[in-house]
Order: sequence, then C-alpha cells, then structure tokens
Amino acid sequence: MAAEHGRLPPARYHVAALGILAQRGPGGLRAATLCTALGIPIGRIDEEFGSWAGFVEALLEYWEAEQTWAPAELALAVPDARQRVESLKHLATTLPHEAEAAIRAWAHCDPVVRRTQQRVDAQRTEATRQVIAGLGIDDAVARRLATMGIALLAGMQQVHGPVDVAELRAVLDDYERLVLSELD
Repeated sequence: MAAEHGRLPPARYHVAALGILAQRGPGGLRAATLCTALGIPIGRIDEEFGSWAGFVEALLEYWEAEQTWAPAELALAVPDARQRVESLKHLATTLPHEAEAAIRAWAHCDPVVRRTQQRVDAQRTEATRQVIAGLGIDDAVARRLATMGIALLAGMQQVHGPVDVAELRAVLDDYERLVLSELD
C-alpha cells in the first residue's frame, strides 16, 4: 500500500529486496529489478535513499534490526532459562534463510555487506551465549557453544540450498541436547 504522495514506506523496499535476494541472489538485486517489483519509477530509489549505496545501507540496517536485534531481545526477555533456548530455536527456524544465504554470498565480495554480516554474526553469537550462560553453564563453554550454534545455522543456510525447516529444527534439537548435556 502506497503512503502519501505515492511514496512507499521504506520497509516495503526492504521486504521486496530481501525477496529478490532470496529468489535471485545478490547478483539479481539491482535498482531496475527492485523498482519493477515495486511498480515504481527507477529514479525513486535515489529520491528516497539518496543513491543505490544509500539504499543498500538502509536495507542492511533493516535486516540487522529485524533479524538480529528484535529476535535477540525477544529471546532474552523470556523469563525461564530453558524457554529462552526454545524461543531462540523458534526464531532461528523462522529467519528468511534464502535471503540470509544470499547476504552471506554478497558479503564475500562487498566490504559493506561483509561488515554488517560480521556484526550480525557477533550479535547473534552474543545473544546465544547469554541464553546458554543463563542456564548456568560456564561462560567459556557458553561462548564456544554459541559459536557452534551460529556456525550450524550459517552452515544449514549455505550447504543445503533452500533450508528444510524440519531438518533445521532436528539439528537445533540435537544442538540443544548438546548444550543441556553441559548441565550434567
């Protein structure tokens, strides 16, 4: 739905761009492709974001906020430590995996995307560490397990093409058992 003066809210651009990334990969995300998908004139991106680089920066900020900060805050707000683990697993299975895989591929050739990807991975690792440490697990062990968890998620996104959510859930269940074994 268009906003006043025929303008679209920034989130519409971002959601459409993540969809294009999921379908076509980073090479498929271009101003013309995005404008066509949104049904807007090609110059509109420059009007709204200043430039294509400005749009990419806004897209990465949106992705980081929506797929890292907000989910981490939700998981960490759950009062029960074991329920936080379940919340984190649920959030991990509902990520836009194909778009995330495309962003990881994009990060290999774009330093701006790479810095954002590294920051997102660090934030996700820290949130996971906090959840694991909240179970009463030694902090050094929690850090290693958190790194392992993020590596599992990234690996599932990269290795299997489209992520099979049921398989990801099974892998995360195994991971949870490993984490909980540290309590024994």
